[in-house]
Amino acid sequence: WSVTSGTLPDGLSLDPATGVLSGTPTTAGLYGFEVTATNLFGSGSLADSIETGARPGLTALTDAVIAVGTSSGPRGFIVYDDEYLPADLVVTAVSSDQTLLPDANLSVTGTGSLRSLTATPAAGETGVATVTVTVTDPTGLSSSSSFTLAVVVPSGSVSGTVTRASDGTPVDGALVLAYAPSDVFLPTASAITDIGGTYTIDGLADGDYKVIVGPPSTTGLLAAWYGGTTRATATAVTITGASSTAGVDQALIAPAAVAGTVTTTGGAPLADATVALYPPGAFAPAHTTTAGPDGTWSIEGITPGDYDVAFTAADHSTAWFDGATNRAGGTTVTLTAGTTASGIDAQLAPAATISGTVAAIGGTGIAGATVDVFLPGAFLPYRSTVAGVDGTWSIAQLPPGDYQLRFRAGGYTTQWWNDTVLRSTATTLTISAGTTSGIDATLTP
Repeated sequence: WSVTSGTLPDGLSLDPATGVLSGTPTTAGLYGFEVTATNLFGSGSLADSIETGARPGLTALTDAVIAVGTSSGPRGFIVYDDEYLPADLVVTAVSSDQTLLPDANLSVTGTGSLRSLTATPAAGETGVATVTVTVTDPTGLSSSSSFTLAVVVPSGSVSGTVTRASDGTPVDGALVLAYAPSDVFLPTASAITDIGGTYTIDGLADGDYKVIVGPPSTTGLLAAWYGGTTRATATAVTITGASSTAGVDQALIAPAAVAGTVTTTGGAPLADATVALYPPGAFAPAHTTTAGPDGTWSIEGITPGDYDVAFTAADHSTAWFDGATNRAGGTTVTLTAGTTASGIDAQLAPAATISGTVAAIGGTGIAGATVDVFLPGAFLPYRSTVAGVDGTWSIAQLPPGDYQLRFRAGGYTTQWWNDTVLRSTATTLTISAGTTSGIDATLTP
């Protein structure tokens, strides 16, 4: 037996006959060596190591999170050893991510038992690095401790309280969503109110956010945007410099409902009549429904406010509540939270239809010519349509009554019915339920 590579610690020896290691080490350290055994049939080797003496140690450093553009530290820790003075111990630090945190940006200071580490991430970099701190004694024995350092973009928060508008009690379990301008369907962040109705949305980068509160369905309350009735009109909450904005509160209201009956002028129910609710100034309805077999209808879950109500049905003229033939003459219905506005009824008269042809001199139809129908004295058309490829046109579901008609097309002189260029000399057309045909016009270039 023999040591063929490396050395044994002082005080230890290898018996060449038996291969037994014996003795008492007198020097601390880590010793690597190779032992070879030889006999008549050949030889074999084994590599091994022996550590003598106690390893040095250090107290652990905890994980840390810092904002991009800042440093971590100096952070103190203690080094110790049973055999050597603290001044004899060497401390080093390395990073797992040289892009985020180069080793050169790790600074260890101190010469006694108390040492300090300062970590300075590269400018503008974010992410997570593992930092390993190692203490080594003069014999080469060492110990290490690691911690993670997360470098993040600082974020702000929005907080507030959600209550019932009726009595001020908190709403538990409401979903609060924060939408950035670029968000379409999914919000940037969200939170749920606690038993006290309070919430906090964290992790918001600098920018503007629109906040909407959606209550649990069991509350019977309406969802609401902060500071507005829609996302477009909601008040933007601005986060600047990782600020925290409190007081983004919302008082939720109960919905309103509306109901009524649609019949003919003779009192017969108009099944499948369409009822539409229009917010003031809106061109598209906010709610629609159809009447049942008995002509009754109702709409629930409506945001309280003012609405114009329109009624339409096949072969009947359109009506606006209350008994008007146009929206301007209708009566606005005001809906109140938690109540039902009933008696919003309508009687629809049989509709009239007018039709005709717009042609050039010689009788060729003018495709795309526009036909406008005016109520006497009205500035804007009541209804309009466009002639087909052969110049024919029709307008259905008109209330019986008096109208003035205008015909116009590019490259032609505008004409009023019947054969005049001036509205003041136009002939008023009186129509009854059913179809009135032959309302023709010949336009001159």
